Amino acid sequence: MENHKFKLVDFVVLFLPILFGFFSMLIWLFEIRSFIGWDGISWINTDLKAVYIVTLFAVLSYLFPILITCKPKRRIVFISILLLYFFSLFGFFVSKWIFGQLYTKIGDETHVIYVWYLIVTVTLVAAVFYFVKQLLFFKSEFFHIMTIVAVFISIIPASLISIEWIKGFATSVSFVESVKMGYPLFWLNVMLGWVSYAMVKKII
Repeated sequence: MENHKFKLVDFVVLFLPILFGFFSMLIWLFEIRSFIGWDGISWINTDLKAVYIVTLFAVLSYLFPILITCKPKRRIVFISILLLYFFSLFGFFVSKWIFGQLYTKIGDETHVIYVWYLIVTVTLVAAVFYFVKQLLFFKSEFFHIMTIVAVFISIIPASLISIEWIKGFATSVSFVESVKMGYPLFWLNVMLGWVSYAMVKKII
């Protein structure tokens, strides 16, 4: 850990992921409530257009602290956004399918294989986030791959705690309802942004 004097730009960098998180929730909720309907779980099988916007927010939350500190060339910025955006969408759609399988196979012995699928998917996406940073911006400790994995996994309990405290439009306290409310999107932005800041400032 290095001593770091907190400046105004640090406040902006740390606040921006929170802002992106709120915008992601609002866009997600707006599409479900306005165009799909809140009742039932039909939204799960719908190709939500909000996904393509909120994914970009998550990528920017992760990259913004790095870009402010490293000041890379535009070509590098474009390549990093493109790579992270593509693999983030890949991770979203694969994880959505895996969670769907887990939801329908509760109590079935075959559900264990889907847990492993999820672990592999999360680790793969975390590795992409790590190596994009490592190869295009700055180098840090290898264990930061597991730090990013921990960020992705921590979204689940954080979302469950959030819906326990603020149910909003939800009809029950469950992970499915927390996703419907958009809580994972909020925490994804916040955690990715903050862990990125911690890495680039060598706090972790």
